Amino acid sequence: LPFEERYNLMKKLLGNIPYIQVVEHTKIKDLTHMDTFHKKLVEVGAEGTMLRHKDSYYENKRSKHLLKVKDFFDAEVKIIGYETGSGRNEHRLGALHVKWLDPKMGTNQFKVGSGFDDNQRDNYKKLFPLGKMVTIKYWEIDKNSKKPRFPIFMHVRYAE
Repeated sequence: LPFEERYNLMKKLLGNIPYIQVVEHTKIKDLTHMDTFHKKLVEVGAEGTMLRHKDSYYENKRSKHLLKVKDFFDAEVKIIGYETGSGRNEHRLGALHVKWLDPKMGTNQFKVGSGFDDNQRDNYKKLFPLGKMVTIKYWEIDKNSKKPRFPIFMHVRYAE
C-alpha cells in the first residue's frame, strides 16, 4: 500500500494495543511550514525530520521517497597531525588530527576522516601541512567529550 494508506491502517489496527504507539505524522504544506516544523522538532531534541512522499511504497533499502533532513554546523580547526588509513586507504590519509580554533570550544583534539577525495588522500602532506586551518562540518557537539559528532572535511580555510 502507499504510505498514507499504510499509516492510516496502522493507526486503526494498533491504536488500542498497550505499549505500542504509532508515531504521529504531519502533512507539510510548503517550504516555510517545513522550516518552522523542523526547527521546533530540533529545539525539543529531535535529530532532524524525515520526509516521505505520501504515495510512496515501502522499500527495504535507501529510497528517493524518504529524505532525512538534519542541521549541520561548521567550524574551523587546526591540523596537528595525520593518521594513515587501512584497507583501500593504506599508505594514504585516513584522518587528520585537528584541534578547535575557537577558545569557547575548548582545546579538545579529534580526528576528521571523511570528506576527502582520492587526490587529497594521496597528497595530504602537501595539501594539508601541519598548522593549516581547515573547515569542517558536523552534526552536533557531544555533551560529554565536547567533540563534534560526525566531523566531515569541507575545505582548506581560504583566508588566513
